[in-house]
Amino acid sequence: MCALFQGLQEPVVPAADEPKIKEVRAFVLRPKPPPEGGANPWHAGPPTAAPRCPAGAVVVEVEQDDGLVGVGCTVGGEAVCVVVEEHLAKFVEGQSARNIAHVWDRCWRGQTAQGRRGLGLHALSAVDLALWDLLGKITGEPCHVLLGGMTTARVPLIAATARPELARRLGFKGAKVALPRGPEAGDAGLRENAEAVHAWRRSVGPDFPLIVAGGGRFDAAYAAALAKRCEADGVAWFEDCVPPDEPAARRALSRKLERLGAVHGAGSREATRWGFDALADQGVGVLAPDVCRCGGPSEFLKIAALARARGVAVAPSGGGVYAYGLAMALPDVHVAECALGESGAAAPFWGDLLAGEPPPADGYVALSRAPGWGVALNRDRVDLVRPHDRDTKRALLSAFKKVTDECKNAPEPATKGRRSESAPTIRDESVMAADRALAASLLG
Repeated sequence: MCALFQGLQEPVVPAADEPKIKEVRAFVLRPKPPPEGGANPWHAGPPTAAPRCPAGAVVVEVEQDDGLVGVGCTVGGEAVCVVVEEHLAKFVEGQSARNIAHVWDRCWRGQTAQGRRGLGLHALSAVDLALWDLLGKITGEPCHVLLGGMTTARVPLIAATARPELARRLGFKGAKVALPRGPEAGDAGLRENAEAVHAWRRSVGPDFPLIVAGGGRFDAAYAAALAKRCEADGVAWFEDCVPPDEPAARRALSRKLERLGAVHGAGSREATRWGFDALADQGVGVLAPDVCRCGGPSEFLKIAALARARGVAVAPSGGGVYAYGLAMALPDVHVAECALGESGAAAPFWGDLLAGEPPPADGYVALSRAPGWGVALNRDRVDLVRPHDRDTKRALLSAFKKVTDECKNAPEPATKGRRSESAPTIRDESVMAADRALAASLLG
């Protein structure tokens, strides 16, 4: 029946006096030499330490025609930049940042044939994050207020770390640990993994939550055998133990874990409400969406609502300050995740890319009242490289068209045979001009 009324909706056109989105840009990173002074509050060590950035980090900027700019981040490198610049931009530019749901739906429907998972959703997530950041700057409000307001004074954190005992000492509310051996190590590796879990449990005592992350490396039988060996260790949940596109393996593992009284978690590589609905159907009890990959905050809200309706928990995977904002705003998201190094230093998820990402204190993080996500690009620490600058591309194509036309109309040399290198023809000069234009565009 709903389809009968879909045609009644009128096109959404921003008002004539309303600021519109002028341009969408996508960048990858090239680290800069470190500046003098200005220690990073996240980590100890000299302030001139080399800049740190996530592998394959991508920055998306959405600029309004009044100069306001929203920023969002994801991963995926230059391939994501192509999706943003050559595909999603046309659904965003000319729209209003106040109509985020409309813009998201345009982007989603425009790429269902090409990008329902993976790089397509990474790109959409970054665009959505940037739109929320821009909306926050338009309204002067932090994103967590726009997304629902405060549901807690501070966000409790679990630490992703190889040293759970250190996480407990620093006040974190749990620890997510990665297993040391993969399935290629066979039974010996299985024993080593189980012994690692036993050791972690001894180091933190009986009541500190431990989450075991498998990285999607195992099959259901291996993961269930590990859970059986760790039955006495009281693991809070086993996360992403089987590959993401094996629903039968997920169902089998959920049944095996349930018989052991253990919980199945998954979702760090999943996307959209439909993907997470399928996880709930497969018996997953803890959904772990990454806001920078699952479709952005707009889709994260729907995933959280779905989880509540299905009676399953939500524990965001990664995301940094973006996940903190969602955990602050949503009453059913009780924790977020923070990386903790071997030295005991908490690391910002986005490394030196974002200035202002709040560091944890006593296992919590407090968010500021700054507009948007409360962070800014740290241009003193990284260079942003726009690998698919559409303006440069258009200018280059125009230059080549011009010289091509000149070549077509240029007269042939009057003399036959080999020409003197000291006397180039008009055609030679045109080709050299095209070469110079290409070199200039490539060298920036």
